[in-house]
Amino acid sequence: NKVVTSVTFGRMNQNPFGSMFWAVQGMAAEFAGGIMLLTKIQATGTDVSMLVIKNENQFFKKAKSFWKN
Repeated sequence: NKVVTSVTFGRMNQNPFGSMFWAVQGMAAEFAGGIMLLTKIQATGTDVSMLVIKNENQFFKKAKSFWKN
């Protein structure tokens, strides 16, 4: 019923404003939804192709650091 993902904050995913790129957070959220769906599909034993058409997520903390570029 629930999947939690996390992303390690680092220089590779930091934007010029010192926080994490939205795309990185969005991909982590999409990954969580895909894993949940894939688990349900595998339980049926059917081969299915997936396409994400809607993604809703919640972010509880802004990833921000003291690092300066």
